[in-house]
Amino acid sequence: SQLIDNVMTKENLVTAKGYGDCVCFIGEDGVNLVVSSTDQGLSETDIAKIVEIVREETGLSADQIKIIEAKP
Repeated sequence: SQLIDNVMTKENLVTAKGYGDCVCFIGEDGVNLVVSSTDQGLSETDIAKIVEIVREETGLSADQIKIIEAKP
């Protein structure tokens, strides 16, 4: 389905930028991404980059995109 393709696209875009595993949940209110962090954790710069990737692909505003860091 198109929704599954959209989710997989977001996940693949994030992992292609060098971040760990990513799981994307698309809801009516926006997008939640669970991203595996590095040993040092995700910096604010990392989070901003991930939000920008998703924003460019979805047209959503930054406040509709939530990044959840999954600790190793």
